[in-house]
Amino acid sequence: MGSRQIAIVFVMLLYGCASTNSSNTSALRPAKLAVAGADINYSLILDKSYDPHPLIYKDSETGLIFYVEGDGRHITALTPEGKILWRRDPFADAKLGPYRYERPVIVYVGPEAKHEINGHTGRFIGISFNSSQFGVMNVGTGDFIFEGND
Repeated sequence: MGSRQIAIVFVMLLYGCASTNSSNTSALRPAKLAVAGADINYSLILDKSYDPHPLIYKDSETGLIFYVEGDGRHITALTPEGKILWRRDPFADAKLGPYRYERPVIVYVGPEAKHEINGHTGRFIGISFNSSQFGVMNVGTGDFIFEGND
């Protein structure tokens, strides 16, 4: 088992994702993990020395877990049973370039209310980079739609 699989199993055990109890939607907040909707220390995000850490968001409607890896670039979608649905690098997929930072990292992953974006329909999650670049990812496919930057 590789280090990525070990990390994913750890996250699933920590959050009770492999449990058959589908009512387990509460979010734990361990020190080294950030959960969408948690308080964010924006001074860290704006600091160029910011060291990205894994982010986790559990979609309450689908039960899918979205795990942003420690490199700050890759997102993995996991089913409630622990199966990897997809793994993507939205920054590379959208062919984005550096903006404000040499290597922007994802600092937010969470819910997105829109179901139609730039002609694309479906269920989406929102993501933001520390560079202020942002967009949405299709929950089922992992396709990233870049929406802009501030």
